[in-house]
Amino acid sequence: MSLRTINAVSLCVCLLAPAVLGCSGDKIEQGRRLVDTEPEKALALFSEAVAEKGETFESLIYSGLALEKLVRESEAIEAYEKALATEGAANRPEPVAERLLALYEKRHGLTNTVEGKTAIARKAAELEKILKVARPWASTYLMEQIGEAGDEATVRKLVDEGMALAVPTEAKNRFGEDCTKALRSAFVVNAEKKFMETLAGPLAERGVYDAATSRIIFRNEFVIPSAGSSEDFNPELASFAGNVRKNTCVHIHTELSETIAKMQPVLDLKDVNPAGINVVFENLYRTFAKAGFKAFNGDKRPPNGQTYVCVIDVPLREFLSAVFVFAE
Repeated sequence: MSLRTINAVSLCVCLLAPAVLGCSGDKIEQGRRLVDTEPEKALALFSEAVAEKGETFESLIYSGLALEKLVRESEAIEAYEKALATEGAANRPEPVAERLLALYEKRHGLTNTVEGKTAIARKAAELEKILKVARPWASTYLMEQIGEAGDEATVRKLVDEGMALAVPTEAKNRFGEDCTKALRSAFVVNAEKKFMETLAGPLAERGVYDAATSRIIFRNEFVIPSAGSSEDFNPELASFAGNVRKNTCVHIHTELSETIAKMQPVLDLKDVNPAGINVVFENLYRTFAKAGFKAFNGDKRPPNGQTYVCVIDVPLREFLSAVFVFAE
């Protein structure tokens, strides 16, 4: 809607019901007629009307229009914000919120700091929610900030704000994925600090943490029993290799469980349970496990009696990322 249109709408409303709507006499009307051609004079008339009868919805919106004409946009924003805060503003037909949202977008584009842009976007996002705009630029901007946040408290604040925004479902789903990544990243940074302060020494003594490489290492050796001791270890069976790996790695699963139990109070992990431990183990095993014979003695020697080794060797940060499942 153009400036002329908004003026015409307001004028009609004032003429039809001046007593009810509180139009501030002739000075508001005189100024309204001058907004497009002589905005300075119009603004002076609105100021006189305010001095006489106080601020009204009409004096504020017309002042905003005049200030826009004079490219005094910060003041126009302030006038429109005050207008929307007046009693009964929500029931008025004039598109003040739309004009204010457009000014917010312009100011957002001219602002150079993240803090400044975020502050403007937060105001604009509230209007987007009310107006149900098709292109929620402010809400989109706020959602994008989730990837830039550092500490966990800031991330969670942005998550809460983002989930309350009025955006399309597809964008909200993408935001949910970004939230998880950002929360995981923030958790890892915080958890690494706590780990180094409290857990690094004890786990290094147990051989689970290698300080030189900053890696978590689980290792187990398993001497394959004779074929006669269990049908599972008959080399002729198709399941033989799987049975060997399973028996070699089961100890690692136990050690992983014990390690996470030690981490739980330090890293403030929640609901550590067997199902979650299985998920962490499977993810680590799939990506970082290596298994095989400790020494290859040729095909002629039976595998029974040989030593099979299973190792999960993972960078500390990757390990902490895996246990984030207990911090969500």
